[in-house]
Amino acid sequence: MSIFLLSTKNRAVGARQIFIGDLLLLAPVTGKESTHNDELSRGYVRILQGVMAVRHLERGFTILELLAVLALIGIVTAVSAAGWYRTRQNLEANSLAKQLQGALQAARFEAMKRNRPVSFVLEGTEFITRAKDDTTSTTCGNEAGDTILSRLPTDGSPGLGADTTVAGDGLIWDKDGSPQLCGGALGDLTINVTQDGATVRQIAINSAGRVSQ
Repeated sequence: MSIFLLSTKNRAVGARQIFIGDLLLLAPVTGKESTHNDELSRGYVRILQGVMAVRHLERGFTILELLAVLALIGIVTAVSAAGWYRTRQNLEANSLAKQLQGALQAARFEAMKRNRPVSFVLEGTEFITRAKDDTTSTTCGNEAGDTILSRLPTDGSPGLGADTTVAGDGLIWDKDGSPQLCGGALGDLTINVTQDGATVRQIAINSAGRVSQ
């Protein structure tokens, strides 16, 4: 059986006519045709489905469909931004922890190289490394004749910071490489890297002088 898809200007005589919008479907009529012919009905259904699919593509998207897509894009963007911000915070905290660990080890090396005490103390928002002029000093803070060797800021990004677990906020490396707390007491020291006030990383210095995260 042949099916013809014609415009309204080209009608076939003696053919079944079915209009879909401004389109006309023509099927030739034969002596054997039956109005309840299943095969013919299925053919019309397939043609109708095809035409409606084409019409749907030509119609484009509705306002509701576009709004749904925009809402989905907004949700995905918000989730991605939050994840990126947390990743950035973790990277910055890791970086500061590694810098603190390196600065502590460098201060210990300077004490042994200079054969004099070197202090490593938190003052405000930065750790300051000083070579002590007095070779018997147990004071972490600045004294006359002390030499500043380095400064390490702890507030390089919003919310990032550091604190310590001992009074004096630091330690002194003796000339033999052993650590003392400010004031000369022995003990362990922990430096906390914080993000928005919460501890996210820790650097530990034990009484044997080992620095670890």
